[in-house]
Amino acid sequence: GIVKPTPIKDFGSKTPLNKSLIVNENGAKQVLKDNKNSKLLVDIRSYNERIGKESGYSYMDRKGRITGSVWGKSGTKSTTLEDYRNIDNTMRNGYEIISMWSGLGINPNKELTFFCGSGWRAAEVLFYSQVMGLKNNALYSNGWMEWSEDSSNPIETGVEN
Repeated sequence: GIVKPTPIKDFGSKTPLNKSLIVNENGAKQVLKDNKNSKLLVDIRSYNERIGKESGYSYMDRKGRITGSVWGKSGTKSTTLEDYRNIDNTMRNGYEIISMWSGLGINPNKELTFFCGSGWRAAEVLFYSQVMGLKNNALYSNGWMEWSEDSSNPIETGVEN
């Protein structure tokens, strides 16, 4: 049926209740130090964003990917997440997501930290990982937007081997 929303004034907390789910730039760098052993920094952006063909955002000039991250797909552009959703925009079957990750070299038994351009795509994939019962995963919520603002942060462009 139709549910009419009821506005609320307060969510009951001024700080995130699950701080361990969110890492900052330094946290992402720590993940990269252990990358491919027990942790992975997973890029949830389009292929064209990943290879540096486009930034995906009108307000971001720098293009490319975080050196050492692995690609986890997302969709065809920065406003879509069709690689993780069914045609009706519901979450794909978890086994399909795990199979896709396996083909990309992503082991779901590792600690996965997801990032995208501004955070919403990666946050949705983090939620999906929790629905699938995966543990110890996190969100680098400022992702490419923050990383690309610091010219000393290493980036790569082009097609990967």
